[in-house]
Amino acid sequence: MAQASDGRQVIDILQQCEPDVLLLDLNMPGLDGLATLQRLQAAKNKTRVIVLTASDNKNEFVQAMKLGTSGIVLKADSYGAVDQEHPQSARG
Repeated sequence: MAQASDGRQVIDILQQCEPDVLLLDLNMPGLDGLATLQRLQAAKNKTRVIVLTASDNKNEFVQAMKLGTSGIVLKADSYGAVDQEHPQSARG
């Protein structure tokens, strides 16, 4: 498992190893998520990408899907879903 704080670090890590899944935020400093996806697509990287975002910009979602994203998880929705499905675990 590895962690990166911007898109350039993501690219560097993926050149060293090819994980099965990448959890990618669209809003990152430097090279953002969409630009990172473009580079991954150009490199024909086989890692499946799940986008995690607080954005509600549908154009970004469409662009991310066109760039090969396997799925999109909205940060706000993910917390609500946990709370509804497992109320005890969400509260600690």
